[in-house]
Amino acid sequence: MISPGEEILDIFDHDMRWVGTASRADVHREGYWHQTFHCWVCVQVDGVAHLVLQLRHPSKDTNPGKLDVSCAGHLSAGERPDDGTRELREELGLEVEFADLREAGAYREQSSADGVIDNEYCHIYVYHHRDYTSLHGYRPAPDEVSGLYLVPVRTFAQLCKGEIDQAACSGCIYSEDGSPVPSKRDVRLDDLVHRPAGYYELLFNCLKQG
Repeated sequence: MISPGEEILDIFDHDMRWVGTASRADVHREGYWHQTFHCWVCVQVDGVAHLVLQLRHPSKDTNPGKLDVSCAGHLSAGERPDDGTRELREELGLEVEFADLREAGAYREQSSADGVIDNEYCHIYVYHHRDYTSLHGYRPAPDEVSGLYLVPVRTFAQLCKGEIDQAACSGCIYSEDGSPVPSKRDVRLDDLVHRPAGYYELLFNCLKQG
């Protein structure tokens, strides 16, 4: 039985044919295929392209405390990928029009850990935040995001491809009252949510297009 207020997701077969709906808990327990929205925010810092990495909150049911895509979330039942811009508003406080996103592609991703079977159709986008000034202008959701970091696109690509062992990132973590605290860290692949090479290929090909 679905509890009141529980998130309901569309579920699909392996060929992306709609087969019904299920609660988020059932989706992750049974491993039903479902849709997610991923948006990588790209900003310019001193003329160099950087990506915004999100530090996932330790209470998250998947990959707590890991660094990941700038913004991501499940598409609820009846939603389409263009509805995913609400995630940018809810997670980062950014008001963005879907037309301002560049589509990188869709990727079929599977993972399993701690009793969660996560089979996702990831709809991947890039948002070039042209009027970016600093991370302090973002308003992250306190129950979703523990910190934000910047990493140069070129350095991040080298890390993801295994060409370097670590990447220097700078940004901020958020205190209990939501105040940003400056932070610097060296990031290794193990610090990131695991994404297959094919996923990153879509991302970096999109970024090359400007």
